[in-house]
Amino acid sequence: TSWSAGRRRSATPTAGAHAAARAARRRTGTPPCTATAAAPAEKLDPIGSWPATKHLWEQRELDALALAVASGRPLLIRGEPGTGKSQIARAAAARLKWEFQYEVITARHEAQDLLWRYDAVERLATAQKAASSAMKDFVTPGRLWWALNPTGAARQAKHAKQPATQTVSAGTVVLLDEIDKADTDFPNSLLEVLANRGFSLPWGEPLFGEKEQAAPVLVIITSNEERELPSAFVRRCVCLHLLPPRDDDPSAFHKWLTDRGAVRYPDVGTAVQQLAAEQVQKDRKECPEGTGARPGLAEFLDLLHALHDIAPNDAAAQGEWLERLSPYALIKQYPNPQERTPKDGSPQS
Repeated sequence: TSWSAGRRRSATPTAGAHAAARAARRRTGTPPCTATAAAPAEKLDPIGSWPATKHLWEQRELDALALAVASGRPLLIRGEPGTGKSQIARAAAARLKWEFQYEVITARHEAQDLLWRYDAVERLATAQKAASSAMKDFVTPGRLWWALNPTGAARQAKHAKQPATQTVSAGTVVLLDEIDKADTDFPNSLLEVLANRGFSLPWGEPLFGEKEQAAPVLVIITSNEERELPSAFVRRCVCLHLLPPRDDDPSAFHKWLTDRGAVRYPDVGTAVQQLAAEQVQKDRKECPEGTGARPGLAEFLDLLHALHDIAPNDAAAQGEWLERLSPYALIKQYPNPQERTPKDGSPQS
């Protein structure tokens, strides 16, 4: 059964499921997101391939989260690569005390993959052995099924003899990372699911059983703006534009970098962080917008991470290593030269 066939059936959950989801959001979601950004940085534990780190909230991020949670709309975070869009989803899960699930979107993804995956090859092999070959036996729940109805997803995973990928929790933050990498039809194919918080299962049953309720879910979607998203899709999202301070306001951009560096790597000297931020700004000017990989927050943090590992708590050594390493972290547009002139005036090899 294809995704389009699934859409022709009613994809709307029961009114009771809608009411339960709204009640759950009021009960558990809104208060943590309406706090001010004056609180300490959010500590993020390691999960999967994501390392432990900290997130420095901005008030506009919390305000956008509050609107998304209260309205039940997805939060679309737009901005250039390396500005911390994906990390907001982790920080939101930590603040809400919800489960965190993520899917990195690629050109090969189809919208149906987020609902379920159907193993037609295994079904054919089973049928050839004259064994049971009901479609339900070969369907694995996807991210959105686990998020919207974790109890039902766990039941289906057990039926299909697949491992459970999520526990039943108070709620789920689902990150759909880099949606602009997908085919142009991908965002619009999610409209009904995201709007109605439900879909029909491929064998014709509704997502929710008679006594099951929709779980609270916050869907966060990121885009690097490499491809324009459909306007119908964007209109159904809460939008947060994660833009760094403008290049013509160097002091604001400098502070934006160093504030985050101080939270992530407090053992890298303040003076060293100031120098690193200045170098990011200089190299950024040499790479105008739209001409290549511009250095920014991600590259700045990569430098600090290296200094943290190579010369922990040694400001003098960190300064020397910064001078040696920065070209390879910041100058990425080929064939721009990576040689710098060190403080002693001799060319750096």
